[in-house]
Amino acid sequence: MKNEDDACFKWAVTTALHLVERDGKRITKLLKMQNEKLNLNGIEFPVRLRGIEKFEKSNNLFANVFGYEMNVYPLGISYKQCETVVDLLLISDDEKQHYCVVKSPSRLSSQVSNTKLKRYFLQKLSEQL
Repeated sequence: MKNEDDACFKWAVTTALHLVERDGKRITKLLKMQNEKLNLNGIEFPVRLRGIEKFEKSNNLFANVFGYEMNVYPLGISYKQCETVVDLLLISDDEKQHYCVVKSPSRLSSQVSNTKLKRYFLQKLSEQL
């Protein structure tokens, strides 16, 4: 998302819940209206990993968060059953962090493997537990 505030988490979650074909990186009027349906009470921005659980409980959804540093790795994976699950990638350096929507988890897994075969990274993670 192209945003000028510290609220990339809320924009990434809103985008994941309402995927669009065009202009997926823009914060549109429609996206702002859809965002108003989320309960953001008590959520501090920028959202740290430990703050995601509070957001999940107040919005009845789960967020799988992955990190990237030479390879993709899980930072926070929800293994509970829930109707609504969003997949996010957290890109960070020492000072800043930015959440991005993972539209296709199988594409995310291609960062882990050199093979051209489609893999389901999230399913593989849950099988390892």
